[in-house]
Amino acid sequence: MRLAILGATGRIGGHVLNWALDAGHPVTALARSPEALRESGLDWTLVRATRLVNGPGTGQYRVSPDFTPRGGGKISRADVAHLIAAVLTENAWPRSAPALAY
Repeated sequence: MRLAILGATGRIGGHVLNWALDAGHPVTALARSPEALRESGLDWTLVRATRLVNGPGTGQYRVSPDFTPRGGGKISRADVAHLIAAVLTENAWPRSAPALAY
């Protein structure tokens, strides 16, 4: 699978980049521009996170298609990276902007 990662030098993008490279995927890092993605005709997913915290991933979080999950006030960067990896491998949430939180 060929991947394009937006924000690959950021704290979340770095996790995704490491996962992709470790899995042997060819990766292209791109500058961020959500508006350009929406208008591109490409399949895209814009992952929206609540307050980001440092810490280990749990794999236990809630995802909502339209709004931040009720009562969700934070999410670890590692769990955001986990959802992004799932989006990439399972083709989940195409052309949408899911929000996630604990």
